Amino acid sequence: MIKYTTKDILVRATQLADLENSDFISWNENINLLNESWQKIYQELIDNGDKSFIKEMDIDSKVTELPRDFYELFSVELIPSCYQIHRKAKSESEFTLCYDIENNNLIIYGNPSGKVRIKYFPNPQTLTLQNVTKNINDDMYSPSDSFTHKLLDCYKIHYLYSYHNSTDNTNTVELYNIKTKNTSSTSYSSERSISNGVVGKRNSYCVTEYVDDETEYNIVLKNPNVNQTIAIEEGMQGCLLKNNDEVGCIKKNGSVLDIFINEEHLSFDMNERISTEEPITFTLDSLGMGNFKRYTDFHFVLTLPIVNDGKCTYVQLDFYTEDGNLYIEETYPYENFNFGLITDTYRKSYLNNIDDKLCLVSKDGFYINKEQIFLTDTYTLIGVNEINTDNGYGISVIDSYDTEDIMLHSVFTNTFLDYPNNIYLNFMSILMAMSYKIKQGGNVDMLGMKLSEMENQYFDTLSRDVNNVVRITNVY
Repeated sequence: MIKYTTKDILVRATQLADLENSDFISWNENINLLNESWQKIYQELIDNGDKSFIKEMDIDSKVTELPRDFYELFSVELIPSCYQIHRKAKSESEFTLCYDIENNNLIIYGNPSGKVRIKYFPNPQTLTLQNVTKNINDDMYSPSDSFTHKLLDCYKIHYLYSYHNSTDNTNTVELYNIKTKNTSSTSYSSERSISNGVVGKRNSYCVTEYVDDETEYNIVLKNPNVNQTIAIEEGMQGCLLKNNDEVGCIKKNGSVLDIFINEEHLSFDMNERISTEEPITFTLDSLGMGNFKRYTDFHFVLTLPIVNDGKCTYVQLDFYTEDGNLYIEETYPYENFNFGLITDTYRKSYLNNIDDKLCLVSKDGFYINKEQIFLTDTYTLIGVNEINTDNGYGISVIDSYDTEDIMLHSVFTNTFLDYPNNIYLNFMSILMAMSYKIKQGGNVDMLGMKLSEMENQYFDTLSRDVNNVVRITNVY
């Protein structure tokens, strides 16, 4: 059976509504129409006896919280007898074997003779759609031919550049506003090169400047209130940090971690943690980017790029204090991702929380909440601007496969529709086409007749079973 995505639904719907290659319907409208269409079809399938999506759960308690994905109940039965338990009537005794649903709990009355199995329909799948990838080269800053420049990061409408002017042998970091075309520049020593950087709110940014031997380097943190240089001397380690709109860095000197986030400076000695476990030891990957997530003043999580057996990975440190004591929990949640060797030319490791969504790039692809958005052999990541649910953007990338143009990529994917019957997709396409027609002020009678004919034909098949003998049951 051919497998389809939401993009295929959209293509078919625009064909039915004679809207091919039209931008008459916005991305946000299409997302809403897709989900409205599927929810309508899903309910009709349930109402007409389609059991394709039923899930089961066995319970052995008289009061059970319904599953998080619970949508509609199909049956409650004893196992293994399959005896059907009916819903409690208002006048029925609590000693009768029956069930009820109150405050999202399933309550079993009476004394069931075994385990109880509930069958239910889960919530209808939430569908997403990838917006078209846009070329934004014309909107970007174009330095002089004498400049060797590269893009370091982005945040909403701001882009962070570094460039070297071969004419006067100077290095500059520049913050560019893609909307106003305004720039703000800071010059750095010609003896040092800017290797990587992060940018956040209030024109704040943090960059790493290296000398030739790369055994010592500076991390420069700059915002309207701070212009600070953190020296990473020989024997120390450091890397950049980013969380949503906050930027900063970390310096590691033995077991001591100094964390700089905007105007804040936090310092911890990992050897002072309260734990019976082995000491925490790791080597930071200075070219990677870590993540700082704050929960309270006494609880935050650091996710840091590290070197492990010559490979790049991440360690997660959960810091919290209780009664004046320091606790640090150490985990490695991204061991299954391929970040490559430390010697690889691909060095853009990236991990950031944006609107509580984890954005991560490895050698295999860019992921949001562990869902792959694009392959990294096709695009090279610049950074994540934002997760915009109005237009589906945006991730800034470089087209590394062909033109090396700067592109704005959607943060959503085309949902894979792994449905048991492809006729569901035909229903959705017609419903969406009817919505398009209504918006245009067109006539939907023909499409409505076509949908009704297809639905009747399909729903009739649900009861066609040679073993489906008509039964008369005592309902009294």
